[in-house]
Amino acid sequence: MILEVADWALVALAVIVAAGALVQGTVGLGLGLLAAPVAALLVPDLVPALLLWLGVVMAASTLVVERRGVHWGGLAWALPPRVAGTALGVWLLSHLDHGDIGVAVAVMVLVGIPADHSARWSSRSPRDAAPRGLRVQVTGTTTSISGPPLAVLLPAPTTPQWSSPPSRCTSSSAAR
Repeated sequence: MILEVADWALVALAVIVAAGALVQGTVGLGLGLLAAPVAALLVPDLVPALLLWLGVVMAASTLVVERRGVHWGGLAWALPPRVAGTALGVWLLSHLDHGDIGVAVAVMVLVGIPADHSARWSSRSPRDAAPRGLRVQVTGTTTSISGPPLAVLLPAPTTPQWSSPPSRCTSSSAAR
């Protein structure tokens, strides 16, 4: 046993994290989406910290591998709201008790999915995307689920680098 967690639970968590990383590397999100519910059931004390750290590793790895594809201009206006959203999400986590976090996660997921979907059809200017990025990062930090891909919030594709796979533009990757 590690961390007072049964070996079978750690193996199950490792398998789902690997599957989530594979999905995220392919389509742009999936690590937290797949692993957060399983981690919350098997090792609730590690949520959301474990998945946030795994997301940092995934984002850093993506940045290193695909550094030539980074749209630095988009990053310049997309990153500040993300940093603020992370700080607000961490503050929420530190001020809510365990039961309230579960309710907050459920509300954020249920409200966030329609909001993310509507963002795909609205204006994609930096002025409009910054508040969306803040909201997405707050919910991503508190739920460990992340999303939508930052590419959804960016201006319409104008160059080949914008039309790359969504995995190159994930919201969990600050470099995208």
